[in-house]
Amino acid sequence: VINAYIEKAVVEYLSRLSQNLKNMGFLGQLLVLGPSGILGIEAVREKALYTLASGPIGGAAGAAYLARLSGIRDLLTMDVGGTSFDVSIIKDGVNVERHQTEIMGFPVLMAGMDIRTIGAGGGSIARVDAAGLLTVGPDSAGADPGPMAYGLGGTEPTVTDAALVNGLIDPDYFLGGEIHLDLDLAKRGVNDVAKKLGLSLNEAADGILSVARNNMTTATTEILVGQGFDPRDFAIMAYGGAGGIFAGNIAKDMSISRVIIPPGPGVFSAQGILSMDLVHTYARGYARSMDELDIQELEDIYKDMENNALQILTREGMSRDRVEFARSLDMCYAGQHYYIETPVPNGELKANAKIEINNSFERLHEIRYGHRIEAPLITINIRLKAIGKIKEIPMTEVKQGKGIPQSAIKKKRKVYLEGNLMDTQIYERDKLLCGNTIVGPAIIEEPFHTTVVMPGQRLQVDKLGNLIIRTGDA
Repeated sequence: VINAYIEKAVVEYLSRLSQNLKNMGFLGQLLVLGPSGILGIEAVREKALYTLASGPIGGAAGAAYLARLSGIRDLLTMDVGGTSFDVSIIKDGVNVERHQTEIMGFPVLMAGMDIRTIGAGGGSIARVDAAGLLTVGPDSAGADPGPMAYGLGGTEPTVTDAALVNGLIDPDYFLGGEIHLDLDLAKRGVNDVAKKLGLSLNEAADGILSVARNNMTTATTEILVGQGFDPRDFAIMAYGGAGGIFAGNIAKDMSISRVIIPPGPGVFSAQGILSMDLVHTYARGYARSMDELDIQELEDIYKDMENNALQILTREGMSRDRVEFARSLDMCYAGQHYYIETPVPNGELKANAKIEINNSFERLHEIRYGHRIEAPLITINIRLKAIGKIKEIPMTEVKQGKGIPQSAIKKKRKVYLEGNLMDTQIYERDKLLCGNTIVGPAIIEEPFHTTVVMPGQRLQVDKLGNLIIRTGDA
């Protein structure tokens, strides 16, 4: 119903856009961001609903690409922007997906990256409720009027105001100095909270940041532990405008030993879209007992789905050698009302494929739910993901150096960390070299992002320009 509701407007708009680009001399291909990858116009004509995918998908895809280049298999992505905190999982180098999402309160059976979002970002508003408790978000001041420090008419303190008050952000270097933040306005707003709670100015600002961080940690724990994963097995990749402000503390709270801040974190989601492949997903209902399942019938269905997908990808400019398929089955124990997507071997299915599929399901069930059951297995759906590989974007390596360049070292300032004002060294990220090591407390500044290295943590720059923070935990 939702697809039918939006189809006419979406298809007509994209058709006009495509024709106008051709009239202007554009010779490339118009692509659209989808829930698992990018799509050609023909695919959107069939499923306009796929265009409802949002920007954070690009960040999650870019994180998976960068993680593979860096040799990292298991990763949490954290995108902290002005209004929201978006978290997702990369397991064995692949983005974890789900097959049901929600749009405007309606459940939608659409496969896509599993990204969870909460209202926690730089613009999240801090208030003291009727019970005297400090709350942060989900309401946001947005960009206009924005935080009080913007000086555009905001009347309530936000996370950005709190970070400014405690010295995490330089008021003269916001957006690389394009905007000057008003520290006095930020203090006025945070001081209102401080009076209501009976705290000092810095304590109140720290409280605002802590509540926001705790909300982020809770959301991360739910998506991770809720699917049977151990946080200690993962690293964090943080980006967006404020990911680096919170990631070190979140990692410490969750006993995660490593945080990665990629190059260009402020625009990482946009860059990540450039690393995405053409992806089409297909599903067919297939209710069978595994004992009765006919392997040849299953193989024939997969071949038919793959041929249909190949025709679409060919029309979108893909040659056969650049197309890959990923097969899976939705499976469960008889009597269960939830299923697990279980991988199926590619290529001609052999007679022993049932054993391999069964073992994969049992292993995944044990990881997610902690046990196996002595019960028959059944299938629910056949799934296929068709991937058209696009040329990978090149990554520029950072120049190697022994010592930290003097030009990268900025003036120290007082920063409120772990309950104390500390003299904290500030560094310019763009001037750091591969191999440079920084011991916390420290702050790494760049025009659209700030990275905080907590006391006891150590940061190192790798050859791709990633900032790697070691937390000292397990």
